[in-house]
Amino acid sequence: MDYAENALALAEEYLIVADYSEKELYELLTEEHGFTEEEADYAIENIEE
Repeated sequence: MDYAENALALAEEYLIVADYSEKELYELLTEEHGFTEEEADYAIENIEE
């Protein structure tokens, strides 16, 4: 299982619902969903806008 890709998919889903800042997304991924800092960083750096 690729947790970094899962974090990316979840971050993209959050952005469909609301316009979260990078900090807010980072906190959601790490604090609410338990992703590592590296996985959250990967997600934020690879979101397609």
